[in-house]
Amino acid sequence: KGKNITNTEFLIADAEQLPFNEKTIDRIICAEIIEHLHEPEKMIAESERVLRGGGKIAISTPNEHSIWGVYEFFWDVLGRGRNYGETHLRFFSVPELESCFTSYPERSHTTLFFISPVIALLGNRTILRWGVRFDEMLERVNGGVIIVFSAKKR
Repeated sequence: KGKNITNTEFLIADAEQLPFNEKTIDRIICAEIIEHLHEPEKMIAESERVLRGGGKIAISTPNEHSIWGVYEFFWDVLGRGRNYGETHLRFFSVPELESCFTSYPERSHTTLFFISPVIALLGNRTILRWGVRFDEMLERVNGGVIIVFSAKKR
């Protein structure tokens, strides 16, 4: 509603029971959802069911192999209004996501770290360069706090 993007339709649906026929969807974006599901394998199966041959899925989720847990711990301790320990039901690593999509011949991933945008607010270019290097170092070893995973169906 209120979006003006041609050839696009927005819809709210249950990720474990999508209201589409088999092999009718070209692209699926699952942004920060999979970690909230009791049975993420149902969402993965539904995605595979509705994607056409050559269709793609993109998933973003917190990275189990990062410092995200420290962030959540402090968020909960400081009483910021959301208990991440209760809402984030499962954390994924890159290898776990890879293993969920073995039937997809093309898979890729990256991880993103977010210290440099925070440092940019300081307005100091030298410190920002250090922050960017820190982000890049963690991303090279899949240590970024967010996984961005994509797969293309056969």
